[in-house]
Amino acid sequence: MYLLDNDIFSLYLTHESPQPILERKTLLTDDSLIWISVVSAEESIRGALALVKKHQTTARVTESYRFLGKILIAISHYQILTFDSAAYAAFQSIPLPVRRAIGTRDSRIAASAISRDFTVITRNLRDFEKVPGLACEDWTANTI
Repeated sequence: MYLLDNDIFSLYLTHESPQPILERKTLLTDDSLIWISVVSAEESIRGALALVKKHQTTARVTESYRFLGKILIAISHYQILTFDSAAYAAFQSIPLPVRRAIGTRDSRIAASAISRDFTVITRNLRDFEKVPGLACEDWTANTI
């Protein structure tokens, strides 16, 4: 099972830069094996809502709502991995210096993956590899 971190989910969502390797690996992987964390969903929705609030009195509010809709549709495409008591226990087991170094949200994503034996898909291997017991891969890197 694979858990997309927020950066990978954002790349997939916005297509801000061509990622043919990511797209190929995603297409070759059964959809039922690819999940997103509720933490990533929250972060994406929070960002879109901030744009709606920022542009609420301008014509750009329509773009902001369109982006929010796009996020909600993309999120509904994946299964959502909850942050439950097992994930919280795994979060607590991540050494505090590591949690501080990689941040709370990435630590929660890592803990969710550890608690369910998922592999985190990320471009940020440098940080995620600091988490003991976490499997992670970069699906944007050409490793062929």
